[in-house]
Amino acid sequence: MSLQIEPIIGLAAGLAVLLSVFGYAIHLQGARVDARLRAFVGGAALRPAPRVPTPSRARGSGGRSLLRGFRLGARPSQLAQAGVSVSPRGFLRLQLIAGSVGCVLVGAASTRFGLSGMSLIPALAAGALGGLVGPRIVLRLRRKQRLTKFESQFANALDLIANSMQAGLSLTQALEMVSRDMPAPLAPEFAQTIREMGLGLPVGEALDGLAERVPLRDVEIFVSAVHIQYRTGGHLSEVLRTIASTVRERVNLRGEIRSLTAQQRFSAYLVSGLPVFLALLLKFINPAYFEHLLEPGLMRVFVILAGLGIVAGFYFMMRIADIEV
Repeated sequence: MSLQIEPIIGLAAGLAVLLSVFGYAIHLQGARVDARLRAFVGGAALRPAPRVPTPSRARGSGGRSLLRGFRLGARPSQLAQAGVSVSPRGFLRLQLIAGSVGCVLVGAASTRFGLSGMSLIPALAAGALGGLVGPRIVLRLRRKQRLTKFESQFANALDLIANSMQAGLSLTQALEMVSRDMPAPLAPEFAQTIREMGLGLPVGEALDGLAERVPLRDVEIFVSAVHIQYRTGGHLSEVLRTIASTVRERVNLRGEIRSLTAQQRFSAYLVSGLPVFLALLLKFINPAYFEHLLEPGLMRVFVILAGLGIVAGFYFMMRIADIEV
């Protein structure tokens, strides 16, 4: 390892240790208060004052959904929607540690490609950026998977609520039955709603909190139906059965669309992975020819541009195959 790289790697490692110690000290300072608050709200993140549900933003659109992966930290609502029992400070600390580790790993790997001096700075910046973005991507994937699983269970929960109310139970008792009998992640969310009502929140505000923690269109429709029923009266059980039927139709339609667009997604993975596979194959077949691709100068610029083009092409192909229902 050259003398130019060793100070940079040492500085990055020292920064990672310093950030870890500083973050751990902050965590210990607020651990007692967080533990007491989680004991009241059931381990989920705290939320602001309840508000009227707005149209769902769960799926995102266009370049704004891509840019969200480059933010530092995460809001409590995002962590709660992903089912992650980590505080926003802990998630920010995790991002900083991952960024420092990515910087160190790229610095160590740069010796293999002969990077030094000013040419090493973009590589270290790319490694740090990759470490910062990685936890955000994992968080978004977990959030999407959890919301999808919640949506698949929601129709059965609505039927259970409708049947319970038709049998003579109140809405609160029906919600409590859902929190006991349904699997996760639906049951914990309804259990938190029951706990909030037990702490004194009205039913409408507790359900507003449910719609905020689970930003799905079907949940917002359910909460709006309950609000209307409390104001004007009516047969809530029949309305809930209609909503359950709509949810099932939407889930089935989404499955059909996913089956029809499976070829497009497979093409995106194949076209994006083929250049990488061919490059690795060329490295083992003819290493001398492969080394020319990594030579400093214009050839290395072409390789970087090709990698960026592959990433951009994969993103746009996946966006084309992502049809919102």
